[in-house]
Amino acid sequence: MHITNAKPDDAATLTEIAFAAKRHWGYPDKWIEGWRDVLIVLPEFIDCHETYAAIDKGRMVGFFALGRKGERMELLHLWVVGIAGCNVPGRRALIVRPRFGAHEKPGLSRVGD
Repeated sequence: MHITNAKPDDAATLTEIAFAAKRHWGYPDKWIEGWRDVLIVLPEFIDCHETYAAIDKGRMVGFFALGRKGERMELLHLWVVGIAGCNVPGRRALIVRPRFGAHEKPGLSRVGD
């Protein structure tokens, strides 16, 4: 699996992944519909946020998106489908990513508060 920058053209696929990942847990359709606005990924969102896609065997299987909140980055989306057999380092690739900006050192220093 590898991680790449998502493009606005990926919005429909990322939306499908978000819905599929949420449905995986068996939530009722009524609940899924209630989360619709949160799960839909628009091309404009990808343009305005750091959004990365996970590609496994040529297929997009997950993504995450980050947004700035002051000096910090905030995890806005993290959805994965279809990689149950993926090894732990592969899954970690979705959340352990080089820091943002060409002048910063690689690696996350902290996740969460």
